[in-house]
Amino acid sequence: MPGAREVAEVWADPGILGRQLRLPMGVLPGAAAAAVYTHELTVHTWDLARATGQDPDWDPALIERVIGVVRRALPAETRGGRIPFAEVVALDPGAPAIDRLVAWAGRRP
Repeated sequence: MPGAREVAEVWADPGILGRQLRLPMGVLPGAAAAAVYTHELTVHTWDLARATGQDPDWDPALIERVIGVVRRALPAETRGGRIPFAEVVALDPGAPAIDRLVAWAGRRP
């Protein structure tokens, strides 16, 4: 399994965003894979921050970009089983970006 240095080297190549990458969930363009992993890291960072009483300074512009990709890639319907997420939590559309992102992942902000 690659370490942080190796991962940083791979993602430092701008050409990776246009290549097809094989991930555990299938083959995706590099740009989509980056959004998927950003989603994973962000949601789990939120989980840890919530559990430890921390409030990170989220980048709303980045979170908005991830929301756009995740809403297309992770359907709201048929959660559970192959799609290991709880049901989407309904929020006001004006809620902070981080709240809307984690709500799409089935968390209650």
